Formats: sequence, structure tokens, C-alpha cells
Amino acid sequence: MLTFMRKHAKNWMMKAILVIIIVVFIFYFGTTGRNRKAEMIALVNDAPVSYGQYREAYETLLNFYREQLKGAFTEEVLKSLNLKERAMNQVIEEQILVARASEMGIDVTDEEVRNAVTSFPAFQKNGVFDMEQYQRALRYYRMAPEDFERQQRRALVRSKVGNLVREAAKVSKKETENLFSAQFGKIDLEFVKFPVGKGGDADPGREALEAFFKEKAERFRVPEKIKIRYIAFRGADYTEAGEIGEEAILEVFNGGQESFLFENGNRKPLSKVREEILSFLRNRKGMFRAQEEARKAYESIYQERNFGEFVKGHNLGLFESEWFPRDSVPADLAGVENLAEKLARAEKGDLGPFLRDDKGFYIIEVADIEPSSIPPLDAVTAPVIRAYNEEKALEAAKGKAEAFLDEAIKGADFGKAAAGKGLAVSETGLFQPLTAYIPKIGESRELAASVMELSADNPVAGKAYFSKDGFFVVRLKKRQPFDVGEFAGKEEQLRKNFLQYKEEELFNAWMSATKETMSRDGKLKIYADPSSL
Repeated sequence: MLTFMRKHAKNWMMKAILVIIIVVFIFYFGTTGRNRKAEMIALVNDAPVSYGQYREAYETLLNFYREQLKGAFTEEVLKSLNLKERAMNQVIEEQILVARASEMGIDVTDEEVRNAVTSFPAFQKNGVFDMEQYQRALRYYRMAPEDFERQQRRALVRSKVGNLVREAAKVSKKETENLFSAQFGKIDLEFVKFPVGKGGDADPGREALEAFFKEKAERFRVPEKIKIRYIAFRGADYTEAGEIGEEAILEVFNGGQESFLFENGNRKPLSKVREEILSFLRNRKGMFRAQEEARKAYESIYQERNFGEFVKGHNLGLFESEWFPRDSVPADLAGVENLAEKLARAEKGDLGPFLRDDKGFYIIEVADIEPSSIPPLDAVTAPVIRAYNEEKALEAAKGKAEAFLDEAIKGADFGKAAAGKGLAVSETGLFQPLTAYIPKIGESRELAASVMELSADNPVAGKAYFSKDGFFVVRLKKRQPFDVGEFAGKEEQLRKNFLQYKEEELFNAWMSATKETMSRDGKLKIYADPSSL
């Protein structure tokens, strides 16, 4: 039993790789170390889904992608991930799976939970489960074994229901052949490019400019600006010079991966890094204390909606930013995680979410908002003239491309028609149309999708496609024959990949239908819009 496993725990030293693996594991199963808000965002079979559950799911998703993408994790990437909606769907769907499991009589035994825990690589040493690693790992993340195992049990229940649905997915040999053809078949295109001129700064005249500005005024809108005020709980303010135990020092020395511990790839002697370890531990302790104080303050302010009064009553420092566009935070706040995304829809007086950077934790409030506005033409004349000329150059290139396309579709010789206009026909060479990138043309998802449909009977793409600095008219030159031998070598792996894809498609369709049915029957009630969370 799991209780018996925990009973025989001993002290141990955590290995560096454990930290990374545990972070990934927590991404899947969540954490319990955070305070939860009771606000209900959904109801599934009379079981509430709380804002706290959503927030945990969101933050673990956020931390996972930040860790995986590192420097490539930009605001643009964050927006494209749509994490708010994904986190909300995740917690609701997890509760639906638990509800369905109960209805179907599906349960998980202690033996199954024990097997899942002991087989997880993060808790093994030399391929064997190690109780010391298990308990230290959970203590590191402030998670009780009982809570972790309860989460694991729920995860296994959800997995059983999901697997029952996925088992219905099948893949035929013909489907695998079609997939192979799409992934590994090669095509060769010939194309004519119609470059877009730079446009220039020629003044088109007041009348034309006014008409253009009236139609395109939104392009010149000055973005809304906001000002925020915030309380900072910085780790350095909570650092104490108290005694640090030798065990804690040795834990960091033996298992840590911090850069100051190494020199030329080798771990430095303890005598050379002891003071740095002590500083590291005090700073970490300070950050833990700062987080605790910040969360207590946030909960109080969140419940009472008394930001200003709380700051005065607790004698806290209050900081105020300069005006800044919502999507471009000022430099002194750039380290605060995802601030632009958090403030995207905040109104004046709104309390922001709980934020942090590598120095501390922050509670913010929107102090003021300067509405977006469209300036008068005279204030933006130069950029309007440039935009007018650029658009005219774009229209001219597109018109020429479409006229040529019309000739090609009607059967005109591709090369002769191009030569007659003083243009050259270029060739991509054989390539696999697996991505949106087309050799010598550039990025175009629309074009990449359309070339898959081209054939000897229908060789010309049906429209002029824009990429980079020009419009392209494209014609299929040839397709590489289907390689039977290569297919045989890849068939099984392709089938497995396609089966996995179909399993997920089937599960998603089942979940969508289940949500619709439960909503119609009043068993699923959603009270929050992800964009407002």
C-alpha cells in the first residue's frame, strides 16, 4: 500500500534532472501548493469547478511553455497558444471525465496508483523506485504525498475513460498510403513573380488622400494607453541572515544545477561555493516568504476590493507606472511575466492577477486609461501618404498577376505568356509540401494547401498568391511517382502516428458531443468567459 511505502522513507539528495522531470509531470497533473479561490466558473453534475483550479491549470501551462521555449517565448507566441481557453477547457473536461467514470462504474485500485507512482522515472534511481527521491521531490514542491496520490488516482480514472473512447479509432491501409503520399511525395512547381513596388512618398493630392484616410482610418488609430499602480513583494526584502543547515547546503551542492556551482563543466569544491550557496538559499527562502505575503495580501484585496486602503493600512510601498500601450509594457515592468497579456482587457480600477518576476511578486491595479483615438489627417499626413502609395503599388502588382493568371487558366503557354510581358518563369525544384514554406516563393499556408490539389488536368493554381514582396502565379510542372519501397519501410510508423491522431480527433469529437449533451440537459453550466479570467 502507498501508506506502507511512505512509512519507510529516508533522507536523500535530489538529482538535478529530477527538477526538470517534475516540472513536466506537474504540467500534466497540476499542483496543490497554491491558495485556491472559491469563485465557481463552471458546474459539472453539481460538482463545482473553481477559479482556483483554472488558475492552477493556466499557470502550469504557462510555466511549461516558458520552460520549453525559453527565449522564443514571446508575447506573440503566448497569444497564439490561447492558454486561457485551453486551461478552462482542461479543468472542465477533467471534471466531465471524472463524472463519466462514476456513471460507468470505472474506478482505480490502490495497486494501480502504486504502480503508476513507482514506475514514474522522476522517482527512480538506477531504474528502481526510490522512496527517498519520491518524498523529497514532493517536499520540494510543497505537496503532500496524499494529495499527489489523490491527483494521480483522478488522472488514472480520467485516462481510463479517455482510453475507452480512443479504442474505437481505426486506420486502414489506404488511409496510410494517402498519408504517405501527402508527407513524402514531392512536387515541382513553375511560377511567375509580380513584384510589388516600394510605393514612394509622392503626394497623391488632398482629395485622394482624404478619401483613402476616411476608408483606412483605423490603420492610423493611436492605441489605448494605460497606467497601473502596484505593490511589490521582493524576495530581497524578506531575506534573513539566519542559520542555514548543513543538509540544505549539501542538497544544493550535490543536486543543484545553478551556474555558480560549475567551472568548465565540473562542479567546484564546496569550500569555494559555500557562501554563494548560502546566499542562494537565503534568496530562495526570501522568495518563498515574499510569495506567501503577496498571496495573503492578494486574497485580502481580491475579497475586499480595497487596494488603496490595504496599502495604507499595511504601510506598503506603492509604485506607479508611466502611460504605456497595453501591448507594449514599459522597460521597468518588462520582467513581470505576461503583463501585456494580463492587462489586455482590464478596465480602470480592476485588480490585476497575481504576477511575478525573478525578483519578487506583484499585485497591480489599473490606475487610469487613456482611450484609443483616431488623429486628424493633418497630424499623420506623412504616414498616410506612404500607406496610400504602398497600397496602390500592391493593387497594381495584384492586377498584373490576375491578368496573367486569367491567360494561364484559359490555356496560354506559361513561358510565352510570361516572356510577352518581359517576365521570367522560375522553378521551385522538387520539394515536399509539408509546411507553409514553398522554395523560392516563401511562406504561404494558402498556397501550400492549394498545390496539393494540382494535377495534370488542373495544373494552374486558382488565384495569385502573395508572399514576401510579390504576387505569384503557380503551375504544376511534375509530381514524383509514389515510392512503394519507401512506403513499406515507413508504413507501420505512419499507421501508428495516424492512429494516434485519429484517436485524439475521436476523443475531441466525443468530448464536444458530451459537453453539448450535458449543457442541453442542464448538467454542465459554464459561468465564465475565458477571455475575462
